[in-house]
Amino acid sequence: MTNFNCDIFCERVNSLFGSMGQMELSEKIGISQGVISAIKNKKVKAPGADTIFRIANFFNVSADYLLGISDIPTQNAELKAVCEYTGLSQKAIEKILEVKQEEEINELESTLRTFSSIIENENFWRIVLQLNSATDYIEFLDTNPTHMMKMAINRLNGQEIISNENRKLLSFINLNGLEPLFKQELAETIWQLFDEVVKQEDAKET
Repeated sequence: MTNFNCDIFCERVNSLFGSMGQMELSEKIGISQGVISAIKNKKVKAPGADTIFRIANFFNVSADYLLGISDIPTQNAELKAVCEYTGLSQKAIEKILEVKQEEEINELESTLRTFSSIIENENFWRIVLQLNSATDYIEFLDTNPTHMMKMAINRLNGQEIISNENRKLLSFINLNGLEPLFKQELAETIWQLFDEVVKQEDAKET
């Protein structure tokens, strides 16, 4: 097997193994405890095709995922194609499908229309960019309360840090450790997003 990445393979397989012991894994999957031990200790040179097949089949994931060829775990070709085409994660697509299955038929069209409206709205992408920016600036992730308070005072110059209108939003978002000014801006954008979506839905119904 060429270009085998032991770290990726072992990391993904060990994540699937979870807390199961070697004997239990061996009995359920049908591979030797020696192979399981090698995987757990990241000492696999190149797993055989039968080993890969048995692990993939037992955990219902693709061989490509185990080998690091794909980041999409599913064996479902259609689901994998949707993930690759949209760039969305498997969990995100599965959640959409779950909503479709659970939603009452008469509410399904409205739910999907609202979901589409959110994604199409410019403020949705502003939120995405704002959340991405949180990882670019360490000050957004500073968990020191004293430093954050000083930063809030210096930046806002005595202004109210979080408006009453957005306090419930922030408790829902629950982004602990983020700088107050950033949280305020994020909450306002989310508020605008849903306000516009609601108005858009109301307009369609009239």
